[in-house]
Amino acid sequence: MSNVSLKKLNTKSENGFTFTDLAIAIFVIMIFAGTIGTILYQITELKLSTQLSAEATVCAIQILEDIDRTDYELIQNGMENDYKNKFQIPDGFALKINVTNSSKTVGGEPVKNVELRIKYEFKGREEELVITRQKVREA
Repeated sequence: MSNVSLKKLNTKSENGFTFTDLAIAIFVIMIFAGTIGTILYQITELKLSTQLSAEATVCAIQILEDIDRTDYELIQNGMENDYKNKFQIPDGFALKINVTNSSKTVGGEPVKNVELRIKYEFKGREEELVITRQKVREA
């Protein structure tokens, strides 16, 4: 009778997994899956943010290079729509070009300060790229 009572007390199965083993394994897998999912989400978010920032920078470079090639007298406020159409800047980017006359001169020639602002939104946050250049009248 003592052999029978020992077998009844031994609840661990000798032939495979118990429900407890399975529950622990699923719990460990879920922890790793959640961690990996979070990491992948953060990587994707960072990638998209970087792509938007890079696109805004490329647009700014195109605009400022064109301003460098444009005659001094033609540089003025209100050129945003011209540049949006010329370089096919996406609707998600808001341009603002602020042109002011500077009191400085370079080689006796007048100078204009050109401030370019490109605003865009990412995940509910407003991001802004600001670049300032000087345009000198060429003799």
